Amino acid sequence: IGYSTIWLARAAGAEAEVHYSDGSHENAQRARAYFDRAGVASRIHVHVGDALTALASVSGAFDLIFNDVDKDGYPAVLDAVPDRIKTGGLFVTDNTLWHGRVLDPHEATDRAVRLFNQRLFGSPHFYATQLPIRDGVSIGIRLADVDR
Repeated sequence: IGYSTIWLARAAGAEAEVHYSDGSHENAQRARAYFDRAGVASRIHVHVGDALTALASVSGAFDLIFNDVDKDGYPAVLDAVPDRIKTGGLFVTDNTLWHGRVLDPHEATDRAVRLFNQRLFGSPHFYATQLPIRDGVSIGIRLADVDR
């Protein structure tokens, strides 16, 4: 809980502002304790509840958004983030191979991850690639908007 956030906060540096969201109050409390132990708590804003609600509550654009919400929510996250990431910024999503189930989806969650992948790679907002490490990590680089 919060492991990725600790590494992102360390990489971003002391002046960075990092936002972490968790749907569980208990998990958020555990994450806060880990952030404190890692020495990065002062730069992390913890939000409890829905991640998209947390995103909407914060103004401005981000250099990076790391997506690891419940997999059913991946398509909704993709809808919300293009206008929230700076041109050249990164949209990183974990678990995009989803144990290989994206190749033959049977469950709603499998189909949501597959739909997310299809839409990310077809998006005019991102140049995307997928790294086949662990359970798959997709990285989208935010492109400049072009009037068509």
